[in-house]
Amino acid sequence: MLITITGPSAVGKDFVKEAILATFPQVSELVWATTRAKRPGKREMNRLSVTMQEFQQLEQAGRLAAIQEVYREYYGLMVSGIVLGQTYLTELHIANIDAITHLFYRMVRIAIIPDSIELLEYRLRHIRKTETAEKIAKRMSHAEQEIEQIKKSSELFSRIFVVTEGNQNTIAQSVLGHLETKITRRLQ
Repeated sequence: MLITITGPSAVGKDFVKEAILATFPQVSELVWATTRAKRPGKREMNRLSVTMQEFQQLEQAGRLAAIQEVYREYYGLMVSGIVLGQTYLTELHIANIDAITHLFYRMVRIAIIPDSIELLEYRLRHIRKTETAEKIAKRMSHAEQEIEQIKKSSELFSRIFVVTEGNQNTIAQSVLGHLETKITRRLQ
């Protein structure tokens, strides 16, 4: 089974992923090869940083699936470590949901969106603090498009969670509650 989390930059996907992994030890995170450099001070166990040449070699060897370009960086799912019967977790851009459907028999797709675009901008500028003004503007433009795509494709998701300023700290608990029966049922 694969659990996917989809949403724009700074919506809290990493926080939710960490909560899922801490609560359900039987869930493993999929590994992505990426040309993106690691963020300063961020633990990214699910990303293998590679050069563009290494990325192309992995792609040509058939070791990557769901290849995507995001903000001029490339990502590809490392398929060599996937074990049949295991439950996995990954962050996935909405455009790539179909690209990995064939790899998993069962998927639980979760989307997380903000109640306002201003909340994302606040989080990028004042909480994350790792982006230049130019990158923030680009991320905000992409975020608006992603949110619209998620809303238009709501049937793809088992649930869409809306983050507000008031529920930022409880959204992970809501996601865990949603997943509990799905993961428990999978183990029985």
